[in-house]
Amino acid sequence: YKALVTKAKPSVEIGTIKTTKDGAFKITYCPSPLSSFYNPDDFKHKFELAYTAVQKHIAGTYSDPGQGIITTGIYPKTPLEIKEALNNLHKYRKLTCDIETFSLKFYEAGLGSIAFAWNEHEGVAFKIDKSPTEQNTEVRNLLKEFIEIYKGKLIFHNIAYDATVLIYQLWMNSLHDTVGQLEGLGYMVNNFEDTMIITYLATNSASGNELGLKAQSFEFAGNYAQENINDITKIPEDDLLKYNLTDVLSTWFVYNKHVGTMLRDNQGRVYGFFKKILSNIIQMQLNGIPIDMKQAKKVAKQLEQDEQDALRRIHSNKYVTEFTSKLRNKAMTKYNLTHK
Repeated sequence: YKALVTKAKPSVEIGTIKTTKDGAFKITYCPSPLSSFYNPDDFKHKFELAYTAVQKHIAGTYSDPGQGIITTGIYPKTPLEIKEALNNLHKYRKLTCDIETFSLKFYEAGLGSIAFAWNEHEGVAFKIDKSPTEQNTEVRNLLKEFIEIYKGKLIFHNIAYDATVLIYQLWMNSLHDTVGQLEGLGYMVNNFEDTMIITYLATNSASGNELGLKAQSFEFAGNYAQENINDITKIPEDDLLKYNLTDVLSTWFVYNKHVGTMLRDNQGRVYGFFKKILSNIIQMQLNGIPIDMKQAKKVAKQLEQDEQDALRRIHSNKYVTEFTSKLRNKAMTKYNLTHK
């Protein structure tokens, strides 16, 4: 497949029909049947995706996954338009939510954009900060106010990241702002769902599973990943907002795909336990590890002394001295044989 289509990862193309680089053939990728021995459920799912794509192609009804999934995409620009869009969201009892940031470190992440969706095909996405160093305070305040007064349920895929960033960026003035931290934590974990945890409970097996949003929603959204997603400043704003919106539509798809399985497997109580633990995880990520710097410096000085003593004993050992000498002679000989 790689030789014919020149794609780096065939696994992310399952369910698509591609043209070979010489234009002579149509081709699709399907994993080897051998993989069914160690991961039968995964193989069955991927085989069905590939086989269905071939059937649709023969019937003339094939289209790439992800085509036309956005039926209503709202992209407000001004603070007034954003305020109106956020006010309209209050009528929905459940919303999926996702953010795009400038860094994976919550204290450097900023808030590039945010998206909300009320079903698999309709949602809103808008830009927040202009750059990592230029915050849009007006839009941030509108977003903070919305989260504080929204009475419905927010659904994330890996809330441990999104909530950590949102709490720090919207409620905390510094890393030491415990009051702001606890206030933000109260709002973020008050009423939420996490589709990554739901996916884990619905698909967990000894053969392993893929928990990523894009892997779990591929048959719905296709391979919509952006090459420069690690640096969103390189992505045009319209493309970034469409990408962000696709994330929240995909979150709905994954929620609908797995929540029934999780409940039928009687894992509701386990899921509830996981959700409680997430609150602790988010708080730990914001707090870090408390360190007594005075004591830490004292211990560091002692460790450095221990290290120097250990190295001194090693280097003074007669066997180490002899071996080091042989290594130097060997390196000298090799160098001299290749140089004039």
